[in-house]
Amino acid sequence: MALAHDGTKPMDIQPHPILAIAGLFGLGVLHGVGADHLAALGTIAAKRGSLREALLVALRFGAGHAGVLAVGAGLCLLLGLAIPEAFERVAEISGGGVVALLGALAVIEATGVVRIHSHAHGVHDEHAHPHVHVGMEHRHAGHGHRHGATLVGALMAVSGLRGLLALVPAAAQRSPVVLGGSVLAFGVGVVVSMVIAALAGAGAAWLGGRAGLRPGARTVRGLVGAASFAVGVFWIVDAW
Repeated sequence: MALAHDGTKPMDIQPHPILAIAGLFGLGVLHGVGADHLAALGTIAAKRGSLREALLVALRFGAGHAGVLAVGAGLCLLLGLAIPEAFERVAEISGGGVVALLGALAVIEATGVVRIHSHAHGVHDEHAHPHVHVGMEHRHAGHGHRHGATLVGALMAVSGLRGLLALVPAAAQRSPVVLGGSVLAFGVGVVVSMVIAALAGAGAAWLGGRAGLRPGARTVRGLVGAASFAVGVFWIVDAW
């Protein structure tokens, strides 16, 4: 609330709907480039061999993340539900655990002794199953990681629900159209930030190659995994 020019009558100032939606888009971009998101995305994308595959990982991660945020925040606002701080704390710890686990698995896999991946059994099998292989590397027909990035993105979105609810302006809570537009804009901003991060990573790799820095794929995965593990542990300790 703000006072009128005469200093006697309070008046309610609400942001313009377009400004509210644009602001949530920008906040979504900032949310997406958080250290925990970049660590998880980088760990998954480091296993891909091309820019196209890295971008697909970014899109799936962002879509899973944005979907959970949009649906969760929309339901909470429409039903008048509040997310307690304790829930956010547990979700932060869980998110840090996911990042640390991804990093640890990437480091182990980078040794070449143990490989952890998912693949489908048969041409018509739509479900992927995790496998651990010890020893020499081998390949499977139909090998794919179609759902892993989406699932990780979705899991890591839970901790951001309470923050998103605090960011949605009061005007959006009074209009279903502006509410939907604001939450959707935040989700789109998250996806855009994931794509930008993937492009930035590809650009850094290209510049490194031009400078003569050509580390092996396993070395890259190991270094990214170690960094992700450190970020995950920090996230857990900070939220504890």
